[in-house]
Amino acid sequence: MTQPPYEHYDGSPPHEDVDTSREAAERARVFVATAQERVYACYIAAGRDGCTDDEINAATDMALNTIRPRRRELEDDRRVVRTERRRRTRSGRRAIVFVRTEFAEPAPNGHTREVIPDGPLVTLRMFEEGNPW
Repeated sequence: MTQPPYEHYDGSPPHEDVDTSREAAERARVFVATAQERVYACYIAAGRDGCTDDEINAATDMALNTIRPRRRELEDDRRVVRTERRRRTRSGRRAIVFVRTEFAEPAPNGHTREVIPDGPLVTLRMFEEGNPW
C-alpha cells in the first residue's frame, strides 16, 4: 500500500538537528501522513457535528500528542476550522469543536462568518456587509 506523502515542515516531521532526532523524524514521516488522514476521517464521519481532540482520541485510540499536531496541520491546510462550540471531554473539561471547512457556521450574533487565510492558518472572522471587525 502506498503511503501519502508528508507535506509539512519541508517534508519531514519537526526534529532537532541531532542525529537521533533526524533518524526518528525520518522513521515517523510515513506514520504522520497516515495519522493525519485517520484524524481527517473522524471529521468526515462527524459531518456538521465536528470533533474535539478528545473525541478523536476515543474513536481512534491515537495519543493526543499525535492527534493535536495532525489537527493543526489540517488547519494549516484549510481542511478544518475551529468553531465557537465547546463540548465536554471525558474528564469533564470544555474542549473546542473543529469541523471541516465547508461546515463553517453562522455566528450566534447573526453576523456571517467567513474562512479567511491568516498566514498559514485559517481563522474565522465575523463581518457585516463589507465592514470587517
